[in-house]
Amino acid sequence: MPKVQRTVMIIDDAQSARDIIRHALRQDANIDYQFIEAENGEQALTYLRQQQPACLLLNCQLSDTDGLTLLQTVVQQAAPHIYPIVMLAGPDHAAVAMQAMQQGAHDFLPKAALTVEQVQRAVNNATEKVTLLRQVAKQREWSRLNLASMSNGVSAIDEQVLGVAEETTEHKQTIQTLQASGERYRTLFEAMDEGFSIIEMIFDAADQPVDYRFLEINPAFERFTGLEQAVGKTARQLVPNLEKHWFEIYGDIALTGEPQRFVEGSEAMGRWFDVYAFRFGEPESRRVAVLFNNITERKQAEDQLRRQEELLRLITDNVPGLIGYIGTDERYRFVNATFETWFQRSRQQIIGSSVTELIGDEDWARLSIYRNQALAGDTVSYETMFAYPDGITRAVWGRYQPHIGADGTVLGFYLFLMDISERKRAEQHQKFLSELGMQLRLLRDTDAIMTQLVSRLGQHLQVAGCRINEVDLTNQQFSIQKDWVASGKPVAGTYALSELAPPTILAELAKGETVAVANTETDPRTTPVAENYQAHQVTSFIGVPMFRHEQWIATLSVKGEKERHWRQDEIQLLEAIAGQFWPLLERVRAEEALRIGEERLRLALAGGGLGIWEWQIPTDTFTWTEQEFVLFGLAPDMPMTQERFNSLIHHEDRAEITAALDRLATDGGDYTGEFRIIHSDGQVRWLAERCVAICDAQGQPVRLLGVNFDITKRKQAEQALHQFNEQLEQQVKARTAELTKRLQELDQFAYVTSHDLKAPLRAIDHLARWINDDAGSLLPPSSRGHLEKIQGRIKRMEKLLDDLLTYSRADRYQYATEKVNVALLLDDIIRLVTPPQGFAVSTQTSLPLLITQRVPLETVLRNLINNAIKHHDRSDGQVRVVAQDRGEFFEFSVSDDGPGIAPEFHERIFQLFQTLKPRDQVEGSGMGLAIVKKIVESHHGRITVSSTLGKGATFHFTWPKT
Repeated sequence: MPKVQRTVMIIDDAQSARDIIRHALRQDANIDYQFIEAENGEQALTYLRQQQPACLLLNCQLSDTDGLTLLQTVVQQAAPHIYPIVMLAGPDHAAVAMQAMQQGAHDFLPKAALTVEQVQRAVNNATEKVTLLRQVAKQREWSRLNLASMSNGVSAIDEQVLGVAEETTEHKQTIQTLQASGERYRTLFEAMDEGFSIIEMIFDAADQPVDYRFLEINPAFERFTGLEQAVGKTARQLVPNLEKHWFEIYGDIALTGEPQRFVEGSEAMGRWFDVYAFRFGEPESRRVAVLFNNITERKQAEDQLRRQEELLRLITDNVPGLIGYIGTDERYRFVNATFETWFQRSRQQIIGSSVTELIGDEDWARLSIYRNQALAGDTVSYETMFAYPDGITRAVWGRYQPHIGADGTVLGFYLFLMDISERKRAEQHQKFLSELGMQLRLLRDTDAIMTQLVSRLGQHLQVAGCRINEVDLTNQQFSIQKDWVASGKPVAGTYALSELAPPTILAELAKGETVAVANTETDPRTTPVAENYQAHQVTSFIGVPMFRHEQWIATLSVKGEKERHWRQDEIQLLEAIAGQFWPLLERVRAEEALRIGEERLRLALAGGGLGIWEWQIPTDTFTWTEQEFVLFGLAPDMPMTQERFNSLIHHEDRAEITAALDRLATDGGDYTGEFRIIHSDGQVRWLAERCVAICDAQGQPVRLLGVNFDITKRKQAEQALHQFNEQLEQQVKARTAELTKRLQELDQFAYVTSHDLKAPLRAIDHLARWINDDAGSLLPPSSRGHLEKIQGRIKRMEKLLDDLLTYSRADRYQYATEKVNVALLLDDIIRLVTPPQGFAVSTQTSLPLLITQRVPLETVLRNLINNAIKHHDRSDGQVRVVAQDRGEFFEFSVSDDGPGIAPEFHERIFQLFQTLKPRDQVEGSGMGLAIVKKIVESHHGRITVSSTLGKGATFHFTWPKT
């Protein structure tokens, strides 16, 4: 039996869906299917104008139109012909499927789970249904049984089926088929998860909607609305106070035929609904189909979420730091209000933008280590500095908190940034106070204390000046005791208080209040004397009064030459310093008043073995301690005068000691020295002495205070050491001579060895050349290559011998010292090394003149420049030589832009026989840099290299100026 031929058009923009349908229909053994495939509506209409398929399978959504619009177009253009049409609908398109059946489709298929049986059954049902409808249409009595009446719902179909129950067998078969179609419609109607109802609108005399009656409902209707036995009843009967907008919306749909999708709530029903409503049936029926979901719980959750979000926004917007959320795409999803202040952008501009757009690539790269940790699921905290667009550079503390999903995947991370600048400044101030306190407490001189205090405080606060003024309220003037300025010269002198302290400020300082002025030209307290402030280059200042016995006696102040709004931490720092270090100054002054007595006490307590003496200059009276008499071997009761004291001093030292004491007696000061005495036992002994002049109120020396102690043993040890050094020096000279002789012998050996080793090498070289000349053309390429390698390695061996000889003499051969013009020397070297065409060797404009040995310096520079050219990876490379003054040395730098040297080889390259390439790829013995290093170090210099792979290399070496 031949197969039935059937052409099917599949209209779907998804290739996978078309493949499934083709595969399913080809499984039907009784029908030979041919397929027409269209990816969009325009293509489908073009094909339909060319041929008439037996059935159409139409997707509800296409790339250029929706399925319902295309269905209407196909039905209109095909009339009076009827195409069997199967609508393909997704799980969210139940309402579309029902509308499609109303508007002319004959069946539908759920795309979510297409099976062979479903596809075959839908196509067969649609085809059979159209065949039967065509038969019915031929009979006049069945003319009213058309597609529109069928789509008016199950109830209409049931009425018609009951009305023709007595007809012929053929008609009964038609009715059974239509009933089967109605049952499928009923199955869809009953099985929908959405609530569904068909309503009939009720209008008043002015054609305004006032109510509607429920004609049909599905089971989900009662579950979603809570309305029971609604069929036949009106909305106002079921919900008397139902809101007016429901009637207006459905009335508009019934009159215009325009479907609407909307979300509305009903206070009367206590529910929220997501609704899709469309006109059902003919316009005059004024019926509307309503497909809806109860979304009350979702709306309540959304409302709760919105309230929580508003609360969260209220909290985060009042946090002074940054709070945000960044997704894995590194874009902001949430930011608080502080972002707008710090970054000078609106929240709408920030959300959705990338982090790099906001903070820049450099700062985001700097934070990459913390970002990567957060995206790996770790919470990370850090501190850093940022310059923000609002003009403030902040020290910030940051934390990244990963957002981890239920499956363990990192979805993004929360960021928290707090401005810790104030805390950092407090820490810096505290550290500064601690360090300053430690330093000043070591000083015993008021001038040194004040100098250190004002200079370090001024530098710490980065002000234009810092000073200490002493105040004389009796004479209404102040004097600058110590002044530090960032630039220019410090000032000193005495000034009237009224010149820089108008009455208001004077009163505040006298009461112990700190005065801070941001701008002397605009502050009402300083405007009366603004010109005086400008004359002293003071635009802003802080003044902290200091007191003694409740009386203002001094002021610690800092100044700025520009307007400056002083921070509270800066004011507090000055107050802390004034409170902490002014008492220190007072104490040190008191200590200075007691210095004379403390000095005498310190000398007296210096320890056993010290003899202390005192000379009253006006009376020429000497006072000795007991130990002083012991040092000279004299009786304690022997009277002592300057003349007798001088007689006890060794005659060779007497003049020096007498002159020193006379100078102290005349000019004051102190003296430290050593001298010999003649002990009472006749032996010569050594004494050490330190003495100081004590002056009266006029600064005139009135007495000398001294201390002596015996250093004879030390002097004897020094003498023994001197003799030992002389013996050692003689031994060193003898050893040096011996080593010099051996080095000369080693030089001779190295030269002879080099010469003797070169002879057989030359012979081998000649033999290789003769072989090449005699049989070169007869030898295979490999043998000729071997000969070339022999000759190349002979040259390398000769180079190695020469370099060994050079290395052995590098630090021992003495060249004549001469004036060397480095610029001319480099010109000679560059001409000698002959850089390749396109290769540039440049030097700085100004190069030094040296008094040095020319040959060693030339050897070092030539080797470094030659290496830079030889090991360069390009023929158009660049080498630059620079010299910088480093005090006693010049530092030379030879830089190139070649392949660079990996850090792990920076030490190795200076060793003997070391190369970074195979011997056959580069000429040389591997000793060049070893020779350079030895020459540089023999001239008390140092050589280093700085380089990374791919970024060139720079060799630095130092060379003495003379």
